[in-house]
Amino acid sequence: MGHIFISYSHKDKEYVHRLQEAIQNEGFEVWIDDRVDYGTRWPQVIQEQLDSCSAFIVVVSETAFESEWVQNEVVRAKRKGKPFFPLLLSGDPWLSVETTQYVDVKDDSLPPKKFYDEISKVAPRQHKTMPSAAVFVDGFWLYYACRRQNLTEKLDYVKLINAIRKHLGDQTSAHYFYAFKSNTYEEQVKHVNLLRIAGYTIELGSFIERRLANDTTFTQVCGIESLLVLRASTLPKEVGTVVLITGDSEFAPLIDHLQKISKEIILVTESKTSHALRKAMKSGVIDLKSFIHAIESGKNPFRRT
Repeated sequence: MGHIFISYSHKDKEYVHRLQEAIQNEGFEVWIDDRVDYGTRWPQVIQEQLDSCSAFIVVVSETAFESEWVQNEVVRAKRKGKPFFPLLLSGDPWLSVETTQYVDVKDDSLPPKKFYDEISKVAPRQHKTMPSAAVFVDGFWLYYACRRQNLTEKLDYVKLINAIRKHLGDQTSAHYFYAFKSNTYEEQVKHVNLLRIAGYTIELGSFIERRLANDTTFTQVCGIESLLVLRASTLPKEVGTVVLITGDSEFAPLIDHLQKISKEIILVTESKTSHALRKAMKSGVIDLKSFIHAIESGKNPFRRT
């Protein structure tokens, strides 16, 4: 017992993932159906998580109304007597939640403080410890850098986040920045969902692919640089160490800024990476190949030479 179960339509997942992060930031444990397990046992997993939850949140929307899964979860939650917290995202309140006080979030806003205070009466809040470090993974760059270095088979994201927690502290936040390519969309969604379950905060940009007049393909990842800079430059003052795993020269000004406000910067990159990145660093960097091998062998990968 102790976690909060969120019932929702997967068409509302963008809002729900923001909601999940907000609730976790308030100190609560959250479980949502991300469909990372496509086996026959998945309905049993959902039932177990619902039956053992301390509070039940349903995101009410027009698409959720049409979802058989959501309607079944609402019926079971009521039959089990679970404390019920509806959020009205779109449409009208359903008959099944009409008599329950709901919070209107039709403007795509997150619930007010009073909402979390009400939940705290039935679900335990965990003691919040401010992290002393934050890790930012440029997922698109990391994947292709590992391919260039023949390290793809050695790249293990679960081992990476375990190393983060072991050597930088359990409260270290790990942000993974990525963009989906349409030709392998389902595979990438599964990959990102697994990372989310492992403990990464997922930040998504967009991937654009165009064919030029000379019949070459031009690809561009949009939004990731801006998202990463925004997240890294607005960290709490308690975060003293920032790890950047990238080779993108666009982040050189970010490194300058973070060093000026007395953050310790650890840059993980390729040996022949952007000159602008290396010039911005006041101290040594960690070579990607050494970093991956250290994770594989259980050593501290964040130790700089």
